[in-house]
Amino acid sequence: MLKKVLSIIVPAYNVQDYVYESLESLLYIKDDSDIEVIIINDGSTDQTLEIIKSFIKKHSCLNFRVIDQINIGLSGARNSGLKVANGEYIFFMDSDDIIHCDGLFEMLKRAQQTKPDIIVGNYYEFTDLGKNKIYRNDKTNFEKPLITLDERLEILFTIDISFAVWNKLYKCEFLMEKNLVFRERIWFEDLDFVFRAFYEAHKIEKIQDCVYGYRQRPNSIMTLVVPKILDKMKIMDSLSVFLKDKGTFEHYKVQYNILYLKMAFSILSPVIKRNTNSFEVIVNGVLKNPYFVNLIKSNSVNLKLMKINERLLYYLLKSKIVNYYSLRMVYNISKLWK
Repeated sequence: MLKKVLSIIVPAYNVQDYVYESLESLLYIKDDSDIEVIIINDGSTDQTLEIIKSFIKKHSCLNFRVIDQINIGLSGARNSGLKVANGEYIFFMDSDDIIHCDGLFEMLKRAQQTKPDIIVGNYYEFTDLGKNKIYRNDKTNFEKPLITLDERLEILFTIDISFAVWNKLYKCEFLMEKNLVFRERIWFEDLDFVFRAFYEAHKIEKIQDCVYGYRQRPNSIMTLVVPKILDKMKIMDSLSVFLKDKGTFEHYKVQYNILYLKMAFSILSPVIKRNTNSFEVIVNGVLKNPYFVNLIKSNSVNLKLMKINERLLYYLLKSKIVNYYSLRMVYNISKLWK
């Protein structure tokens, strides 16, 4: 098979209400022989596969191909796409979102000119196509390439850039060389993938063009408050192992600890606010996590790197004003106002 310039990998699972709109955003490239679109139907039980096949046939999308597999999850589907991708560059798209092809072409143009391992683009969030758009550009609009490890990790530790994989273009050779694939059967795999990719990259650049529209929809993984949300802690624990294996954990320990706390607090916040039967499991999963406990007890946390609300919660936990029972009380009170 002839080498392509770009492979767009699109996992799809039970998205019959959204996948047609998503594929429509790719029609601009349906006749571009240098681009392939690899759609992985990950064991959908609704009409997703039929809609995809109908779309491809209707629009004669010869550079679109479908892989139909049993359900193994988002990470597994992305990995399936990586195994067969034939592009010099890789772009990941979720099957309920939309791509802005003009921005994507600007990414490719920059990639071919300057040869970075990763290029970042801007994105926005929306609930309905063309409606309720919430423009949310990455907060760090860096103009110069990120070359040093300190530069590449700084914007991750401060969460000044999205941990999502879908607003970034990756050099395929780089992904293969560094064995960058997605951890399977775990949530928040993007956090793991993007962190390791930024660590391993030699050069990262950013364009100011809008590349991606991210659909906010009910009952997506990002909105569910179930015990699997604790996978975020597992990812953070594994990243400490990654840094230790690289011999850099002590160097980045201060920043890593702040990111760890931020991720833990991002689990507690929705649990308190939303009605969930998993309150006890999730809250205890955070408050009894050994590393989290040590951080709360520690006197070496650099609070200047935290937001005001994060500092407040840290102080309340540290002084034991807030614990499982007080969080439960806040949760019960909040339910009265629903």
